[in-house]
Amino acid sequence: MGKFDDVIAKISTPVHLKDKADIIEHFKDQYGAKRWESEAAMYISGTTDKRSRAYKSARRDFEGDRLGKPGKTGRYESIGRRLPPIDRVPSSNMAIITVTGKQQNSNGTIRNRRINVTLQGQALRDFVHKPEWRYIWDEFGTDLGGGDEEGDSGTMYDTVVSAA
Repeated sequence: MGKFDDVIAKISTPVHLKDKADIIEHFKDQYGAKRWESEAAMYISGTTDKRSRAYKSARRDFEGDRLGKPGKTGRYESIGRRLPPIDRVPSSNMAIITVTGKQQNSNGTIRNRRINVTLQGQALRDFVHKPEWRYIWDEFGTDLGGGDEEGDSGTMYDTVVSAA
């Protein structure tokens, strides 16, 4: 779990597949041309027993002329919500990110530091899609060091990142 995972979960909303065609594409991409129907039917039916009524019913949705017909919207939205999200979007137009940690001054003393940064617009969308320290430091106006999503933020260490 990365340093920004909780923040991203708090400031964004997952986007899931919603219709039959997209779900079919997902299973084709995941399992290939030969296995996707079987894997989709097992996922939808909740069973690996290919002789079960639930599996056979789910499998029929992907056979013959039913394949091209749209499915029941609610059913496929429900299936899409159980699959991993395909994207995340900001929950609002603005997010306040707080970074707390320790920073060593040039004279060698260590001080506790708390920085609040407001992300909005494109910077917020970019941060949600690819959380990196640079978006925080760009908005803060000072680069306090490199760091990466898994590590600390350069000159600050023991960092905790949160969102309001």
